[in-house]
Amino acid sequence: MIVVAVACFVISPYTRLLILLAAAVISIREVSNVFSKLDMHSSEWVLYCFAVGMALLAALSVTKVFSPVFYIAWFFFAMFLSMFEGIRSKNIRGKGAMANTSILMYPLFSYALVMVISVSHGWQPVIIIACAATWLCDTFALLGGKWWGSHKIAPYTSPNKTIEGCLTGAASSVIAGLIATLILKLLGFYVPVGISMLVALVASTMGQVGDLAASLLKRTAGIKDYSNLIPGHGGAMDRLDSLLFSIPTSWFMLYVFNII
Repeated sequence: MIVVAVACFVISPYTRLLILLAAAVISIREVSNVFSKLDMHSSEWVLYCFAVGMALLAALSVTKVFSPVFYIAWFFFAMFLSMFEGIRSKNIRGKGAMANTSILMYPLFSYALVMVISVSHGWQPVIIIACAATWLCDTFALLGGKWWGSHKIAPYTSPNKTIEGCLTGAASSVIAGLIATLILKLLGFYVPVGISMLVALVASTMGQVGDLAASLLKRTAGIKDYSNLIPGHGGAMDRLDSLLFSIPTSWFMLYVFNII
């Protein structure tokens, strides 16, 4: 993941979008399989069309600024197709329509946001802060849980996660914000250290929520990993669940603080 993140700074915006689209397609397959285990069969072609459409809109926005209306319209059109498939197909029905709309909301809506962010002005600080905060938080949350974790934060959803571990991870993200500030300065970007630390703290917290949300789906379906795409590490969703929450959070906060 670190190699991919670094590569994003030397490849073209169109290549970044292709990588994100590939991740979205794999995630669609993984999450659809989870819903299938719950006897909720989605219309995957609708989901693939939405992902491809969002990537194309984001690609076009590299040379032409699009109104958010276009993105919103495409999202609601995909929602309409999802519901229509439930009405039309005897294999989909209500459960399948619910699966489709659920997958559109998560993870595809998050992927759509990340696609647009990846080609927008000021994407570099967003990615650096979000990745630094998320990865450092994940590492120290694991260590904090092992060292002094005793109170479970979500026993059913993620039995190994503790309140102490989550707090340790969140605290470490403040350090990640400082590190991100130094890296950004070397790259020619200025983000006040206090803002960077605050953004990192909130982004890492949202990343932990994303991790728990992904775990919720897995536990409900009775599986450990979304797939075995990366042996020993699970699938695309297992690797990206936190970033799908932390990257949009970082962008929003940096936008509010008028950094980007």
